[in-house]
Amino acid sequence: MADQELRDFLQCMTESLSEATLDQRWKAILLDAGPHRLARLKDELPNNRYNCFAYGLGVYARPDYQRLADEHAKRTKPPIDPVLMKNLVETGVLTEHVGELRVGDILVYEAEGAFVHAAKLVQEDGLCRSKWGGGHLYQHGLWEVPTSYGRRFCTVHSQGPDVIMDALRRWLDAETKKGR
Repeated sequence: MADQELRDFLQCMTESLSEATLDQRWKAILLDAGPHRLARLKDELPNNRYNCFAYGLGVYARPDYQRLADEHAKRTKPPIDPVLMKNLVETGVLTEHVGELRVGDILVYEAEGAFVHAAKLVQEDGLCRSKWGGGHLYQHGLWEVPTSYGRRFCTVHSQGPDVIMDALRRWLDAETKKGR
């Protein structure tokens, strides 16, 4: 299976399959996919209230993030969304890095000029981990992601989870004041 075919399959998989069907299709199709490094991982969190951005930024499992996620569960969008990610870059909370990839880098995938996905680099050879939508946590190669995640990524560094959480609280307070 060519890389584009694999990405197309991953796109379909994340959009439409039930859990039971997913397990069956995952095993069958990926056996025929040729070389890849895709693997579903388990997380031990009591809820599923985090997305790829919270995972990539390293705040997803923090008790203060989990409390915020619970408090904002009725929102139509997650606490950390593409708009906030863009703001974090624009305000310098996240800094873009150009050069060789390093373990711990946050890869922010872009489609049509917008941030759409984030992954954490876990090995210098391009092995990443990320959360796909409201679904599972995955280990994957740089481009072993659904097609909707785009054809480009930028690499950013964080000032650390405490700084991210402070920025998130300020952002959510401002959003609440705006009535969003």
